[in-house]
Amino acid sequence: MSELKAVIADIVPDMYYDLRERLRLPLNTNVASSNQCHVLTKGLSTALSHRGIEHRREYHETPDDDPFHFVIAHTPRDSDPSDSDLITDLNPWQFLPSASVYHSYIHAPRHELMQRLADAGAPDYFIALRGLETIVHAHTDMPTSHRAK
Repeated sequence: MSELKAVIADIVPDMYYDLRERLRLPLNTNVASSNQCHVLTKGLSTALSHRGIEHRREYHETPDDDPFHFVIAHTPRDSDPSDSDLITDLNPWQFLPSASVYHSYIHAPRHELMQRLADAGAPDYFIALRGLETIVHAHTDMPTSHRAK
C-alpha cells in the first residue's frame, strides 16, 4: 500500500465518524452515500495540508449550477487537471437507491473512478461531476458552502 493510500485509509474513517456525530446521524449511516462532499473534502484537505501532502480540492458543477460535487486530486495545486489524476471521492455512492449495502470512498485515477461509477450504474450527470469538463475551480479553499464563489 502506498504511503498516500495508507494516510487516506487512516483519516477517512475518523472523518466519517465525526460527521455522523456532528450531524447526529445513526452510527450505521453510510457517509459515503451522503451529500456532504463539501464538508468531507474540506476536512480531508485540511488534514492533508497539515501533513504537508500536496493536493487540490476540485469543485465541479453541471451547466445549470446544480448539482455540484467536490473531490480531492492528489497533485500540486497549480497543475492542470487530467484524466490520470489520482482522486479521492469521499461520497461517490449518492446515486444508489439503498444504503443497505455499505460502500466507502474511492481512491483511484480519475478515469478509473468514473468507470467504476459507470459499472455500478451511476447516471451520466453524476459521473460527469468527476470529469474534466465540469471543473469550475481546479483548486479551491472556499468555505464549505459551495455557492461562495
